[in-house]
Amino acid sequence: MEVLLAIGTLAMGMLFIASVFPAAIHLTTVATERTISAAVADEAFAKIQLYDVNFINPALQYTSQAPYQFVKLLQMADEREFAYPSTVGGFADKQYWWVALCRRVDLDNVQVTVFVCRTPVRQGMPVPLKVQVAYDPATGILEIPNLMEISLINDGYTVVDDQTGQIYRVLERYGNNLNLLRLDPPWQGGNSGRLWVTPVPTNGGRYPCIAVYQKIMRF
Repeated sequence: MEVLLAIGTLAMGMLFIASVFPAAIHLTTVATERTISAAVADEAFAKIQLYDVNFINPALQYTSQAPYQFVKLLQMADEREFAYPSTVGGFADKQYWWVALCRRVDLDNVQVTVFVCRTPVRQGMPVPLKVQVAYDPATGILEIPNLMEISLINDGYTVVDDQTGQIYRVLERYGNNLNLLRLDPPWQGGNSGRLWVTPVPTNGGRYPCIAVYQKIMRF
């Protein structure tokens, strides 16, 4: 009887210990990707500074965002310039990509928002998309009115307000059609606006964007 009790106690202890490993693996993966994403963002900001911004491009506005590839001044070699690392290997070797949004702040400064994305299988670099949203001040509810755009945003996504560049975290999609959004921080934009988001990668995955970085850059 004592031996059976000892074995049972040991088995319970081993189960508790085993349950720690999945959480440890997940946290290690998150920490690794956050470290890599910081390096990717540093390279992205350096490349944007190197290739410059075309201030006379009409796409560069004060009240809306433009993808960097549309407003850059100098020509890049190819799409691998948006990959990390960008120096070696072919398209299939790239696991991390960055895309950037630019909004003009004044005559010399640009607000640059960099999305660092995970794309293990290259079938096209990530492309940020705009999703129309509507806000009801009476209820405090933010809605995606276009049903075709609902699938572009999931719980846990990071989105950027087109007008101000404010960064939000999607806490929850809810409602009958999952077209209502709860954001952190609460919505600070107007009654109608657009959110930029990086959609699900071509090979699947729930969270394509692993980090978003933003800074004001002087050119």
